[in-house]
Amino acid sequence: MRDIVASIHTTSNTVFVRPLDFFVRQLLHQVQPFSENDQLIDSVELVFHEALVNILEHAYQYRENGQVKIEIRVARQELEFRFEDWGESFDPESVPAPNLDNPSDGGIGLWYIRQMVDEFHYWCHPDGRNILRLVKRVPGCQTAEE
Repeated sequence: MRDIVASIHTTSNTVFVRPLDFFVRQLLHQVQPFSENDQLIDSVELVFHEALVNILEHAYQYRENGQVKIEIRVARQELEFRFEDWGESFDPESVPAPNLDNPSDGGIGLWYIRQMVDEFHYWCHPDGRNILRLVKRVPGCQTAEE
């Protein structure tokens, strides 16, 4: 299988969240084993959504003039989301575990992402970029065309 790669450059405007969520959902419907598992699609779409919304909320504080670069890669055994932004950085290790009895206290999105992915990498590049790389291993990933 050849890797499928989608690169998206957008502003930090919340108007793009739902269309990008929809794009991810539709892409996953073209990839096995996602195409046969709506629950898996829901989970991975939520990971994407939470990562993007966290960038808009925390890195850019909902300022609409920030830049976000997103790369989605589907390879033979994994799905990867890579987000880059130039907003405020943070230390994911400093975010406390959420109070699951009162999720409105915050941190639930980051907690959920970590629960759902196999690899979570976040770093601040010397040029000012924040990079979040999320990998979900999914045996049997292949496009519907194969």
